[in-house]
Amino acid sequence: MARKKTFDCGHTGYGKFCHRCADEERQRREKQSRKEQKKQQRQAWQEHLAAAPVSLDHVPPKTARKVLETIEKLRRGQATYMQLNGKRLITMGQRNIISIPIGWSWRLVCEDTDEGLVFLEVLSHEAYNNKISSGGWDK
Repeated sequence: MARKKTFDCGHTGYGKFCHRCADEERQRREKQSRKEQKKQQRQAWQEHLAAAPVSLDHVPPKTARKVLETIEKLRRGQATYMQLNGKRLITMGQRNIISIPIGWSWRLVCEDTDEGLVFLEVLSHEAYNNKISSGGWDK
């Protein structure tokens, strides 16, 4: 019959090592690994946002993803701004400015140039309305 022994850590048990301390060490390493993965994902997301043609720092992550998807669709030619419910600001006298809704409360504002669409900014619907009422996008 085997005898219980006291390990260096102070715990008692059977075997060559303390299973309790081994489990705690494994859990600590897994937690550290998860933290590192989250940190890398956060850093990759920040780099992805920094590479975007418009500033997305003030936009919620879910909306930022939609904006990036919309931009990619427009760049690849998978969709036109009209298919994405976009409209030109004709009544404002700024026919070259296009507003594309992103969800219920965000707008992607673009300028139609000879080279294609130039992405100007992403605004909340409230900021978009204020910008329109103050004269729009003058160049």
